[in-house]
Amino acid sequence: MFSLWDKQSFLLNNDVIIIGGGISGLSCASSILETYPEKKVIILERGQTPQGASTKNGGEHQGRILVGGGLDQEYINESSCDLVNSQVLQNKILNFLNECILLNTPYEIDFNWSGIMAISKKDITLIDYLIDKESENVFYVGRYCGRGMILSSIAGEEMRNLVYQGKSRL
Repeated sequence: MFSLWDKQSFLLNNDVIIIGGGISGLSCASSILETYPEKKVIILERGQTPQGASTKNGGEHQGRILVGGGLDQEYINESSCDLVNSQVLQNKILNFLNECILLNTPYEIDFNWSGIMAISKKDITLIDYLIDKESENVFYVGRYCGRGMILSSIAGEEMRNLVYQGKSRL
């Protein structure tokens, strides 16, 4: 594709380069610029408009199925001890795909991820980010880009202490 931009100088004069202009990429860019307004951030998007998985928010990216350790659900249902073992959840998703969506159509999974995490030092509302001990093994951290996040008890406790200097938000 022809471009009028000098590709070397175009990419060299930035502090952060984000690949993908979907919901996740734009959210990351916005968060970085809110926190560090002096930073130069560039977003690279292959098309004229974002069309990837985060834009569709459906777990599919150009005909490829993405399976991971989190589900888009209502706020009240997002925390779940079942998510401790992401393989159990992935198996449930695969069964749902086979039985209800793809109806036993052959497919290949191109990408697996194991978790989602977001951190904010801004004063945020309790409904949006709730750090709460759900059980001995799980800390529920909250929502980011429409997804729930789960951390193990040790990682969750360390994260809470790091972000809030050990103070409980509850």
